[in-house]
Amino acid sequence: MVTSERLERGVTAGLTAAAAVTGAILAFAWRAGAPLEPLVSTGRAMLEGGTPAMALIVGIVTRLADGVLWGLLLAVVAGGVRDWRVQLLSAIAVSAVAAGAHATILVPLRLGYGVGVFPLHGTPLLYLYLVFAVGLLAGMRIAR
Repeated sequence: MVTSERLERGVTAGLTAAAAVTGAILAFAWRAGAPLEPLVSTGRAMLEGGTPAMALIVGIVTRLADGVLWGLLLAVVAGGVRDWRVQLLSAIAVSAVAAGAHATILVPLRLGYGVGVFPLHGTPLLYLYLVFAVGLLAGMRIAR
């Protein structure tokens, strides 16, 4: 059962992770010359079209909702644990599950989707999922 404290921890962890990874994605995209393109591409994939402004809004909301959902999973798994090492391992495990789900089921939610100029795979993609895991852990620690 998820208590209100675990719910708060999960939402905080998810929003923190979403903010951290979105910042990293936008930095990659900025360097590639299209700073908002990953969010617009995600929004367009979710809407199957739409104006760039609407796609951007949907992309932002989608990225935040995705982070919160994974944060809630982390809260269910390790929300009552105080040891930061267990929380870190749990955050890495949740991030790995997210990577698998994003690669197979929820492709438009894959971190770095739509960066476009260069495909995000290998080390840059691993970096994004590690940033996601650290963001989840930081959010759990902040919510304490």
